Amino acid sequence: MEPQIEVNKLSDGDKFYPTNKMLSVFSGQEALNAFLSELRARGSYTPEKVEIFAGKQGVELIDPTGENTGFFGKMLRSLQWLTDERENSERYAEELSQGNYVVAVKTESDRPLIDALSEQVKAAGGYFINFYGPNVTEPMDH
Repeated sequence: MEPQIEVNKLSDGDKFYPTNKMLSVFSGQEALNAFLSELRARGSYTPEKVEIFAGKQGVELIDPTGENTGFFGKMLRSLQWLTDERENSERYAEELSQGNYVVAVKTESDRPLIDALSEQVKAAGGYFINFYGPNVTEPMDH
């Protein structure tokens, strides 16, 4: 039996910033399943590298306001209000509120791997794709 990915479960240590992760949106279960199948086919799928967010609980985990992450989370979100990260968090929350899925895939800060993953996301119908490196957020669907 193939291992399953738990929906709405954050990896340890990723409460405040999704370092070395690519986040994207999939509208509907079919598009999401197509992407997960593509990851499996390429051998890059492991449950611990993929996070799926859905519904109200997903919005609470993404936490665009920082209210669910305590004092430090609120401070960090306040600083992010000066960057694109605020708009990204709000967009992901809005997409979840509309019934779409947000998927985060852990990857290395290696340009060929990042570009290949971005192409996999696009091929499966994913959109609003952003790579969160250690010190920068990079839009990938331009």
